[in-house]
Amino acid sequence: MSKDGTGFTVRVYGFSSYSAAEQLSVPLLEQRKVKATIEPAPGAQGFLVKIGPLTKREAAEQLSGELRDSGYGAIKIAQNCASGADCPPDSTVPLNNNQPTNKDK
Repeated sequence: MSKDGTGFTVRVYGFSSYSAAEQLSVPLLEQRKVKATIEPAPGAQGFLVKIGPLTKREAAEQLSGELRDSGYGAIKIAQNCASGADCPPDSTVPLNNNQPTNKDK
């Protein structure tokens, strides 16, 4: 985990309800001790889970792969910028995956 807020955040989209998003966020926090927050998805399209920030991109890619293998399909990795840094306007990097939705248990 990155302590200064920089690094990479894994974003998992496609949850139709807050409780469905909790089924991912709660185990991440309890079992892996990884910060996972739930937010409304852009355009009022359900919810997303933001995981991290993780210090290295490799860690974000590994976690994304594990989530994809577990059935979560709409995943992006975002690079976080330090406060006041000159960052690109959109530093979100989508992953290649063909699964349109996530598991809603």
